[in-house]
Amino acid sequence: MIRERDEQEPGTHTPLDFEAMAAAGDIDIIRPSTPEAVAFAVELAGQLDGSNAELIARDGPDAMTSVRLLRQAGLLAEGDPGTVAGALASYRERLGFDHAGLAAWLGVNATQLAALGLCARPDPASPAFIDIVGELTRRYGADAGRLAEALG
Repeated sequence: MIRERDEQEPGTHTPLDFEAMAAAGDIDIIRPSTPEAVAFAVELAGQLDGSNAELIARDGPDAMTSVRLLRQAGLLAEGDPGTVAGALASYRERLGFDHAGLAAWLGVNATQLAALGLCARPDPASPAFIDIVGELTRRYGADAGRLAEALG
């Protein structure tokens, strides 16, 4: 259902609104998987690196940088069985690994492990389980067989 402009909730926009803003030069619309999207991601990563450096300069080695925040979020997610982190935490305990050991076993670094952990846990009974694990391994660089074993 398309709402009339008067019926729209404040602060919301329709696709036509976005097209009009882009045409007026107020915003840029960047489609995923385009060279523009890649360039934008690289630019944002550079800005994030700069912000992290400023935080470290201001707050010292205990600064809450983006990487540190990501790792903290990954640790918190271990308490949620609906996340990959929740599944990996119980598997890690069964294997007797610490976080570094689990990351090495999966073939990822600590930051990749944290980011992977924030993803929703795929249902091993789902016909799409292997496809979802495949996508996670492509995105985060984990060993597909080991990740499937840990999540299964």
